Amino acid sequence: MAEEFPAEQNGQQTAAHPREEEIAAADKAAVENGPEPTEPRGLDAAQMWVAIFLIAMAGLIAYSNALTIPFHYEDQVVLRDNAALHRLPTFFQGLDAAGASGPLAMLSLAVNWWVAPGHAIVFHLVNVAIHVLNGVLLFLVCRRLLGKGTRDAVAMLAGLLFVLHPAATESVNYVVGRSILLAMAFMLLAILLFLRASEGEKTALWPLGLSYAAFVLAWASRPAAVVFPLLILIVDLALHGGRSALGRLGVHAVYWALALALTMARGVAHAPQGAADIWAEDPLRPEAAGVAEALLRYVMLTVSPGGLSVEHALSGELPGAVAVMAAVGLVLVVAAAALLWKRSILGVAIAWYVVGLVPAWMAVAARGDMSERHLYIPLAGAMLVLPWLLSRGLREPRVRVVAGVAAAAVALLAGASCFMRNQVWGTEAGLWADAAQKAPESPLPQQRLGAVYRGIGEVAMRNARQRAEHDVAAAGVAEQREVAEEAFGRAEEHLRRAVDLGGGDAATWHGLGIVQEHLGKPDEALDAMLEALRLEPGNGTYTAHVAGLLHARWMMSGDAEDLNRALEYYARADQLGGLTENLSAQYCAALLAMGNAARAEQVLLKAGAAHEWSQLAAQLGETRRILQAQRELEGRAASVLSRDPNNVEALVLSARARLGRGQSLEAAYVLERALSLQPGHAQAWGLLGLVKARMDEAGGFVAEWGGGAPSSSEPGKNPWLDLARMCATSGLWDAASAYLECEPARAAGTGAPLLTLADVAMELNRADLAGRYLDEAADADPADPRPWLHKCDMALDSENQALAARALGEAERRGAPAEEIARRKEKIDAAHLEQPQEAFAPVVR
Repeated sequence: MAEEFPAEQNGQQTAAHPREEEIAAADKAAVENGPEPTEPRGLDAAQMWVAIFLIAMAGLIAYSNALTIPFHYEDQVVLRDNAALHRLPTFFQGLDAAGASGPLAMLSLAVNWWVAPGHAIVFHLVNVAIHVLNGVLLFLVCRRLLGKGTRDAVAMLAGLLFVLHPAATESVNYVVGRSILLAMAFMLLAILLFLRASEGEKTALWPLGLSYAAFVLAWASRPAAVVFPLLILIVDLALHGGRSALGRLGVHAVYWALALALTMARGVAHAPQGAADIWAEDPLRPEAAGVAEALLRYVMLTVSPGGLSVEHALSGELPGAVAVMAAVGLVLVVAAAALLWKRSILGVAIAWYVVGLVPAWMAVAARGDMSERHLYIPLAGAMLVLPWLLSRGLREPRVRVVAGVAAAAVALLAGASCFMRNQVWGTEAGLWADAAQKAPESPLPQQRLGAVYRGIGEVAMRNARQRAEHDVAAAGVAEQREVAEEAFGRAEEHLRRAVDLGGGDAATWHGLGIVQEHLGKPDEALDAMLEALRLEPGNGTYTAHVAGLLHARWMMSGDAEDLNRALEYYARADQLGGLTENLSAQYCAALLAMGNAARAEQVLLKAGAAHEWSQLAAQLGETRRILQAQRELEGRAASVLSRDPNNVEALVLSARARLGRGQSLEAAYVLERALSLQPGHAQAWGLLGLVKARMDEAGGFVAEWGGGAPSSSEPGKNPWLDLARMCATSGLWDAASAYLECEPARAAGTGAPLLTLADVAMELNRADLAGRYLDEAADADPADPRPWLHKCDMALDSENQALAARALGEAERRGAPAEEIARRKEKIDAAHLEQPQEAFAPVVR
């Protein structure tokens, strides 16, 4: 290593500076003697501790604003939402979400959670502490590599710039980045222990054994540390030369054997889980141009970290990327080999950087995974370059001053850049908005922004509900709802953008469906949910959400087809385990609407409704009362039919019992038999109409049985109106409308179907449907005052005097009877009647 500090070239001496000649001679002797053989003492120790203190303080200041960073996306998946990791008995189940992290890193996160559950500041404090420790350890490694003759201030630059380099921010700010932080710490410790073990003529066993242990711990933190044996071989070659390294062949063989054993153990551990070969065909795997582009970006980020982003989209279209990267790689490898041959520390720096990029290259080549965390290990090697350069040129005082000022400027600039980059990490929305700006063609930032704004909207919706429940001022509730609407709108925009960019995976479509449901777009939401289910058909949560949307649409439209489809999806979700307690309650309600109380009881029992503390207990009790009544009906019917098989009343009771068990088809057969025995039987005819409506065959019932409607001697009694009311009570509004609008019903004098349905809806406390039917009636006959009279009555029922006055004014302009107008005016304040009435809104909700 004598070339590290060569004597003055061409025989020229610097006689003007005799002190510099002494320093140069001392430096040369120190380098020739190898690394410092003894622990620093006195002034040397003080300088070392000052350097450590400066590195630590610089790191803590630069990352002082990182402590308030929340749990970001990967942190949420791997740690916050990974309940198995939160308890010691289930810890090993939580390792499934580890990804590139090793078990030791996951254990560190688990312990952190047990100590401070959910407190992100504690996690970030630990990450910052480990990163600062890595800077200190790198300083100590650089100090030993450069030799005793190098000032500590020079070696300190390696650790200082490493701590302050902005490219390390992702590794520190992502809580799950702890795996690479721990791996780097144990790797640097292993190097220091190896250097301690090999500083004498004979290799010391106890530090060597600890070095082996530190390597194993580095691998257990992150398997990417498997490159360490090559790294330690490079260090040995640079410090002691090839012959000395050959003499320690057995020492190095242990490192390689450990690496092989650990790699095989990882392969065996992942084999039962069906882990695919990383080189298997993968649609996300980039071409050679994409890999070369990623490696070039890593190099550029090392030198000039201006394009830092949490997402780096690889276009694979960078002109000449493969050729440029091949040339750069060849130059680096050749330079590293030549410099190592001369036992130069610069060779260690270059070789360290190249070896550290190997895991990054494998990750990009296998999965297209370009992450700044992959740059953390090679970055440590790159930070050795500047100390080496300064150690070569600090003999001249003026050069020393300029170099010191330049180094301080570089450190200050790096620290400021690091601090500013941490501010971007302050919010998840800000982080992914930055990524979306820097990678506009990547769907991932759009997906994450959509999820972020969806979360903001859901929080605002919960706040609005809580404020409404606690009688908070209406302005506060409205404000939260406006926040929710704006957030959901932005979420929809980003998720649609993600789909357009090719990021339409199942989770994105599902999130889009949820957002559209919140925005009041049920049809679009259903289409998105169905697309998510098409991409992931075995997902119980997606299936349950589709069922819920169909159920909600049935509640609004009364279409029996929607109800039947909802029941199919509910049943499938129940099989897949996707039903929550609320969805189980909805499933039960849908079953009861179809008359299947027996199945409803099974669903409730499976959901835990038998427990007294369950919110479904009351629903279970009501369902069991319905079942008991059905059993009594069935018993009475069976008793009578055993004596008289043609008893029509008993047949109707039997049909009701079958309908209660969800046997609609069997119930229809029994009722048709009863009507064949006694045509025009009112109960049998009405119940058959209801059964056919549930089977979505209302039109068939009208065609076959419409002419045989029972006659009623009671004044005002209309079988078609009773049938429509039965269907509406069961939520079959489309069937009710079909029955009222059919020709036999009109002939029987049912009146205006839409107005009749509005009256039925009001009887059932369905003001939303009543308003819809009245709007349709007003649109169908603009001159008819009756819809407006009904709207006035609805407004009076809801104590909305202003709305009632406006509706009454519309009815009066359309020629409503004077007595109807007068009767309603008596219920409206004179102040509202005297106000000028504006044009009425087209829709009343």
